Amino acid sequence: VEQRQQGFLKLLLDFTKARTKYPAVNISRVSYQDAKLSFDINSSQLTDIEALLETVKKQGVNARLESLSIKPEQSSGRLVLQGGGDA
Repeated sequence: VEQRQQGFLKLLLDFTKARTKYPAVNISRVSYQDAKLSFDINSSQLTDIEALLETVKKQGVNARLESLSIKPEQSSGRLVLQGGGDA
């Protein structure tokens, strides 16, 4: 359980550091299950969502976008961060 907690806290810290650079990206929901930390995010700028993903990846986190919806006025999706070493 302690390793799982550390995994969660590390992922949350990594995301928080990256997120400070992209304040236009809104977070509507956060969930953690099976060593995956997920954020439902949206922004009027798709480039901000993509840049946030790349920033998280540069920190060495296994991250991906799921369920991406692109509309002229708003883009949304789920940013999933995969924890490691929880075995």
